[in-house]
Order: sequence, then structure tokens, then C-alpha cells
Amino acid sequence: MPSTYYMDYANGSNANAGDSFAAGHPKKTMDGVCAIPIVAGDTVHIAKSADPTDTAIDATWTYNSGTVTLASALTANICICDANWTASANVTCTAEAADKKEGAASQKSAVAVGFVTGKASYWDLGAPTNFAAYEQVSFWYKCSVTAYVAGDVQLKLCSDAVGAVPVNTFTLPAMPSTTSWMRVTLDNAGALGNAIRSVALYIVNDRGAVNLHVDNILACKAAASADSLSLTSRISKNSAANGGDEGWYSLQSINGTTCILSAGASTTTGKYGGATELVSLYKRETIKTAMGAATATPIQTISVSGAAGTLINWQGGYNTATDLQDGMTLFDGQSMVGYGIYATNIDYNLLERISMVSYGYGFCIDVAENWDVNVHTVGDNTTTGFGFTNSGTGNTVTVTNAICNNTGVSTAAGWTVITCTNANGNRSVGVSIAAPYNTTTVTNAVCNISGGINVSSSSYLCDTTVTNTSNNAGSGYSDGGYWNYGNVGTSSSNSTYGVTITSYSVVDLGTAASNGTYAIGLLGYENLVRGAHTSLSGTGSVYFSPVANNYLVNCLLDEAVEFTPSSATLYSLGSIYSHKHDQSTTNHLITNQWGTISSSIVNRHTASGICWRFSPLVAATIPVLDMQVARIACTANNLVTVKAWMCKDNAEITGTLICKKNQIAGVATDVSANIAGVGVYEEVTITFTPTENGVVEICAQAYGGTTRNVDVDDMTITQA
Repeated sequence: MPSTYYMDYANGSNANAGDSFAAGHPKKTMDGVCAIPIVAGDTVHIAKSADPTDTAIDATWTYNSGTVTLASALTANICICDANWTASANVTCTAEAADKKEGAASQKSAVAVGFVTGKASYWDLGAPTNFAAYEQVSFWYKCSVTAYVAGDVQLKLCSDAVGAVPVNTFTLPAMPSTTSWMRVTLDNAGALGNAIRSVALYIVNDRGAVNLHVDNILACKAAASADSLSLTSRISKNSAANGGDEGWYSLQSINGTTCILSAGASTTTGKYGGATELVSLYKRETIKTAMGAATATPIQTISVSGAAGTLINWQGGYNTATDLQDGMTLFDGQSMVGYGIYATNIDYNLLERISMVSYGYGFCIDVAENWDVNVHTVGDNTTTGFGFTNSGTGNTVTVTNAICNNTGVSTAAGWTVITCTNANGNRSVGVSIAAPYNTTTVTNAVCNISGGINVSSSSYLCDTTVTNTSNNAGSGYSDGGYWNYGNVGTSSSNSTYGVTITSYSVVDLGTAASNGTYAIGLLGYENLVRGAHTSLSGTGSVYFSPVANNYLVNCLLDEAVEFTPSSATLYSLGSIYSHKHDQSTTNHLITNQWGTISSSIVNRHTASGICWRFSPLVAATIPVLDMQVARIACTANNLVTVKAWMCKDNAEITGTLICKKNQIAGVATDVSANIAGVGVYEEVTITFTPTENGVVEICAQAYGGTTRNVDVDDMTITQA
């Protein structure tokens, strides 16, 4: 019979049996649960995080901005750390502008070997300040030496101007990583001092030379208060204990009413991709896990596979008092380092109601098959929010919010089904697809720093649907693979392209407006774009490679410059074929770097239908514009006569009707005829007699002149 086990990271122990949430029973980590051992079909109930609280103030969220503005401040600044502190002997203080979290700089105290212990540095607030309305301090901290363990460094709030008379003392935690910042919130369990004049760093135990960084030191309200906002809180418009379209955002800094969103270890901030509005601000606290020493350090590891039809079922969001699933589990890596949840060569697991923030990878699932994952928020992860790395098949992942990571969601595993509501505000791309046979559906991929959706060169036969991929720095939708399909609703206001595709791929595109360079980039071979309406892009509508043919169907191009070749390579005759150009049923064209062939009603031979107008752009002496105008099924030894009405508007342009050589036996040389007159239609005739049954193509050609035209209209074909 399948069993149910219990896990509580905050209150459990891996020495416990894991048989209930009662004190002394739950396991602490996924590693501990796997060691029971669990087997296929087992279920794990995981303790939930604290539910959201209403801070009772409003906040302004702004689309495509990393700033959230509070109606009133919930914290008080102790020190924003933009200027040098005062150093003790054998200590050097520096305002570090290149390594900071808030404002202009962080405070670095470089402690030399000869310092030993005591006050390392301090900051004078300038006047006694009353922090009695607050009970916690929150700040950023970084320590360059792992030998400094918890208790070796203290932060003190002091009543004098030189950090010598402590009022409140806080012990700093150990830092496993020597290069990463961590958010720290420490509870005084009572009011802070009402006349604080200085803040100081103290070394309690001498572990040798060390660099200590602090930044954005805040006084915060009591931990139990609904409006107790700190750097370790997550904020949102979302009041739901689980679910909801809005994600939970990590904070890079708080300064009065200004909150800046964090996007992993980088100093580059995250961006918000939802609606601009003033709404109630909700905050929630996370479950703090161990911190990683490096990006590849696993924090929790799943090491047991389920089986087909009997997955191992990891369920977050459980109320430990009732064993009801009424919330969400929000794990917090604190220092933005390590693999939050890691598995390699493990199959058939299901994860639900588990969210991951502030790791290197939120989820790193490596060489895995048949996983089923449903995640609400992955955010503030330095490398990737959710990642299937390396090979694997049969996986399904649903992510509601992949926000403010480096990459939101990525897969290097094939045959993966990805569904994501919001892949927004990431420092690289919203969704990255780097394997074949993937099916991806994204509602929003907006406000990302390097692009919305990226289908890499290693991807083929992928099916990607995105409703809105706009306001990205880079391209909205980029397909560098081949034989892929994209359905893109809106791709607008991106800094470069709306969409780019490389080879043998199809995109159904809705609106592509106001992109920085071009609405559409056709960068390789034999691509097709359908249904697009482009406008107001900075350079033009379509940028294309002239080395091969690409195709548009029913596209309305509203930019002044519709087509721009990537180069003027000699003898490159690749063209854009636009059927129902500008969404007109009688407008068709072929364009390349040498000119344009377009359907026209301006100079028809007869008063119905269309003619084809050949308009060279270069004064070449070879037929740079060439289009098939007929295909003929020929019978052996019968004379074929082909006639076409042709007209040219200037003597310097040449118009030719031609059956090219070696298409069929009996036609060993080109058979061609040129139009002679200017300004009037004349019937141009060619004849040939094939010596076998077969099919030949008849072409019309034009060359010479840069502003001249040749029109081709009604044709007559006979065989005798």
C-alpha cells in the first residue's frame, strides 16, 4: 500500500520518522524523506509557508519597472551605507560602488590580520534616533571567509556616536559562499532602542583577515505584525494563500517608500510585467533553507524514482495543525546560490504547490523523464527559475510565475510540455527551449532583459504558443532552430525584433508594433510568416537574408520601409514571396535585393484580373528578376507555342519570355524572346518542340534600369 510521509523544513528533523506533523515526527528535507526510503506511489505532505498578510497600505506597481512605490513607509532607515564608515585600527572602510544592493554603494570593512576582536567599524547617524516602534533589523550581508561561523560577527545599535555603547546586539549567521550576498532579518524580540546614535560591526572571534560587506540596514516592525515588511519578505498584489496570477517578488532594496525588485545575485534589478495600478500591498514570509556554497550545491535532493502510473507525489502547502492543503510552500535560498531542488537520473516524480526563490537554480531537474511539476512562483534565482537540464523525455511543467530570475523557465530535455502564465522581468529570457519536440504555451513573456522566448539552434519540431511577448530588451520571439512552429499573438515594443526565425519554420503572428529595429527577421532559409500586422518599427517591417527564399502570407506591413536585405551578396537571388500582401486578396509580390515582382492593376493588358510588374532596383546586365509564369505538360514531337502580352516603360529595361534549357529532351538551349516596343503591350512569342513527354516551366525575366518596369499579362499556350 502507498504510504504518506510528512516534512517540515522549519520544525522537522531528518532523525524523525516522518510519519506525522506532530512535534518530533516530521522529516526536515527531501533528502531525509528519500532516505526512509520512499517508493513509487508514496505521497509526501510538506508544511506550508505563512499565508500572505495585508500590510494595510497601498502600493503603486508599474509595468516594465523595477520600482514598487508604497503609499507610506513600513520600515525606517538605520544606514543606507552609501558613505564610508569609521574604521578601527587594522580595518579599512570603503564605500563600494561596484558591489552594492541599494543606492550608490555598500559598506565594506576590510579587517586585517592584526585586528583580533572588538569593534571593527561604525556609522554615526548624526543624532539620536527613536526606533522603538520596530523590533527587527534587516540588511544585506556578505562575508569573504567561510571560517567565520554564526556568532563570530555582530551588528550593534548603540546609544553613543562611536559605536561603543550597545543597546541592541544581533548575531550574524555563517555564510557558506564567499562571493554572494544574503538577506538577513534578525529579531530583537522586543522594541529597538529609542535613542540610537550609531550602528557598528563587531568581531567576536578572530578567524583571520576578512572583508565584511553590509548594505541597506533597516529597522522593521515586529515579526508577528501584518505590516512587518523586511528585505526577506516577498511582496505581491496577491492575497491568495495559494494560486493567483500574481507572483511573489523578492526585494533588492527598501528605502522609505521605494522598493526595488531583485533578480538574483546580479545588481540588475527585476521588472514587473503586470498592469500599472495602485492596489493593496500583500507580503508573506518564506521558509529559509540552507544556503549553497556554490551555484551547483544541491540544497534539497530527490533521489528516488517512481514508476509509470505510480509517481512519487510531493505535495506542498499543508497546514501542520490540520493536515489540510490550504496554502503554498515557498522555499527561500537566501543567498541566491545552489540548486534549490535537485534531481539527476531520477524519473516519475510529481511536485505541486512548491515555489522556489533566491537560489542559483530554483529547480534543477537533470536527465529526467516523466516528471509532472506545478509551480506557482520561481523568482530571484541567479541562473534559472525552473530548468530541465540535459536530456529527458515525457516531462510536464506548469509555472504560473517565472519572474525576475536570470532565465525564467528552460528546458534542454525533449518531448517536454511547458505551460507558463507569466515569464516576466527576467535578466535574460523568459522561456528558453534548447531541445527538440517540445510543446510550450506562454501567456506573457514581457519586460525581460534579453528577450521573451528563445528557441535555440538545438531545437527542432517544437510547437510554441505565446499570447504576448512585448517590451523585452532583445527580440520578443526568437527561433534559431529549424522545422519549428510558433503562434505569437503580440510581439511589440521590443528593443530589436518582434520575431526572428532561422530555417524551415512557421510563425503565425498577430501584431508586431513599435519594435526597435524590425518587426520580423527572416535570418535563414525557407521560413513562413502568416497573418502579421506590423507597424512603427524603428528601421522597417522585414529584415531578410538574401541567400534563400522566405515567405509571407496575408501580412500587413505598415512601416515605410517594408523589406531590407541583410547584405548585397553577389549572385544571391533569395527572395521574399508575399501572398495577399498587405492583407489584400489581389496584392502579391516577390522581392529581393535586386528588385520586386508585384501583382498590379495599374497597367493591365485587359481590364480584369492582374498583371505582373517586374521592377529592378539595379542596372544589371543579367536577368536578376525571374518568375515562373506557366508550367506546361508537353507531349513528344509536338510544337509548343507560348505567347505572353508584355509591356516595358523604357528602352533601357529588357523584358524576356523564356523556356530555359535542359528541362526536357529536345530543348538543349534557352528559347527566349524579348519585348521590342516601349509604352505599349505587344505579344511576345516563343516556340519549341520537345522530343519526350514531360513538364517545362516558362519564366518571365527583367533587368536593366533602376526605376523602370516590365508588365506581363495574358498568356496563350498551344501544342500542335
